[in-house]
Amino acid sequence: MAQLAAALESRGQNSDSIRLYRRALELKPEDPRLLNSLASLIVENNGDINEARRLAERAVLKSPDEPKFMDTLGWTYYKENMTDRALQLFNRLVKQYPSDPTFRYHLGATLLQKGDPQAGREALQLALANKPSKENVEKVRQLLAGVH
Repeated sequence: MAQLAAALESRGQNSDSIRLYRRALELKPEDPRLLNSLASLIVENNGDINEARRLAERAVLKSPDEPKFMDTLGWTYYKENMTDRALQLFNRLVKQYPSDPTFRYHLGATLLQKGDPQAGREALQLALANKPSKENVEKVRQLLAGVH
């Protein structure tokens, strides 16, 4: 079920993917990968951010050393305007994984949210230099275009 959910997600069929991840979680409610995948989809599709945060927190509790899970949790904090918490996670991730463009993008967005355009711009430029996904390239460029 999780594999089908991931395949549907890769094809942009997010509502079907969310539905299947929910069903998979009914069978394996403590699987950190399922928790994180569902949390990530919910947050990226403007779903219930509180639910996404709770799922991401559970994933991080189960696998505290998994950077992608920490990133998802940080992104839920960002979406909830819990900027200081998000910065804590993203600074840690960027320090540990300096060439990861997603972590840099999320750090840059959070720095902009915090009101630090210079540091935000620098983080976003580093994200672009580290070759993010096509989807994230556009998001980073949109953020950079709004920085004055």
